[in-house]
Amino acid sequence: MNSATIAAAIRDRIEALVPADQSSADDVFRVIVGLDTAQQGSRLGYLTPTGGTRVTGKVNRCNTWSSTFELVMYYVGIPTEAGQTGTLERAIADAEDILEDLYTWSSQTAGIHRIDPQPAVAQDNQDGDIAVIRQFTIEFER
Repeated sequence: MNSATIAAAIRDRIEALVPADQSSADDVFRVIVGLDTAQQGSRLGYLTPTGGTRVTGKVNRCNTWSSTFELVMYYVGIPTEAGQTGTLERAIADAEDILEDLYTWSSQTAGIHRIDPQPAVAQDNQDGDIAVIRQFTIEFER
């Protein structure tokens, strides 16, 4: 296992999720591994892995490696009517759903030792669109 195979597995997991407030069959998560920011759309994510490093200080675990991943999910700002879920609320709910699934995945996948996420941070890009950024580190067996 290496950072690239983990990134592909994370992409597949996220794309398999169904958003809780899905508005149509086309309202799905899409994730691109890498920095190809030419594509746009709501619930579109970019997952960027770092090259792993060996974890030092672990007894009998010289094959444990660590890599940091950054997931940036974009949401198109859609005006909402009273009582409807807004873009920020959808984005934060999605961030929690994605992390919950990654916790499950990491606990059930042989070779994944741990996942250590940072809080998801929402940023408004001044035109009503929102980006939710989360970094997480994964320790794995290489």
